[in-house]
Amino acid sequence: MNLTQKLGKKGRFAKVSFNEQATFMKIYPKNHFVSAIPRYLIFALLIFTPLARGSVHGWAVIVIHMVTLIALTAYLLEKTLTGDWKWIKTRLDKPIICLLLLVLLSSLFSVHRYTSIGATILLVNYLTIFYLIIHTVRTRSQFRHLVYLIIGVATFLSVFGLFKNSGMNPCPWWHYPEITQNVHRLASTYGNANHLAGYMEMAILLLLGYSLTGITGSKRLLMVAIAFVLFLSLLFSLSRGGWIGAVIGLFFMALALSTGLRVKKGKFIVALVAGIIVVGIIILSSTATVERILALEKKEGLEARMRVWSGVI
Repeated sequence: MNLTQKLGKKGRFAKVSFNEQATFMKIYPKNHFVSAIPRYLIFALLIFTPLARGSVHGWAVIVIHMVTLIALTAYLLEKTLTGDWKWIKTRLDKPIICLLLLVLLSSLFSVHRYTSIGATILLVNYLTIFYLIIHTVRTRSQFRHLVYLIIGVATFLSVFGLFKNSGMNPCPWWHYPEITQNVHRLASTYGNANHLAGYMEMAILLLLGYSLTGITGSKRLLMVAIAFVLFLSLLFSLSRGGWIGAVIGLFFMALALSTGLRVKKGKFIVALVAGIIVVGIIILSSTATVERILALEKKEGLEARMRVWSGVI
């Protein structure tokens, strides 16, 4: 059994010893460099996509396609050099196949087929990135770097968004004068506050999950501060969908902790979430936030959503 196969058998996020890493670098120095290209390109995309106004414009989508294609090419090249074509199975494989079949069927009968095909191609791109991460982020150190990157980007988006909402925007390229509606909502680099809320609701749960890995002392205090900032950003986005998503995610995490073996570590999460909720209740007393919640009950808004949902179905 060669070293590549040995490292593969250790599984994802395995701890690889220094000697094994040194031996691998000595035997496959070029292959190791090639294998790192997809990972760093994906990291670059994780930084680029939120900063490019959420990548909702065509030029940003083209950049995503091009970078993903280069990353996939580098990955296939590395596999060709090593001869290791082992596929890593995940529990999402079958649901993803079902989703693709549903999307293809929906595109076939779409009333706007051109738009649907474009959305399908973008979905395939996202799935390519997902599987590239599965196959290239293999060690605990690499996985930790991925988590740090996402939390770091979320922190920047939150801090910048708070400054921007207070009237202090040092970056004119993130000022969108053509947007005249909902300008009081925190959107940061995004044009749509709901998109920012979607990022925050995922980043908050990732941050809380990372807090279960045994961090203590100053790191834990830093995590508490970051969690508070992200939660403020989610609240001031005034996104009801983002709030609902975050609550459901927190409920699922609490349920998993209550049935798992990490009850002691879970106490910290429970205390942190409770503190954030208390602060959130205080912030929710602001007029703008309360009005945003009550607006959901307005008949016109609900009827409009029903029409849109019917059209989607």
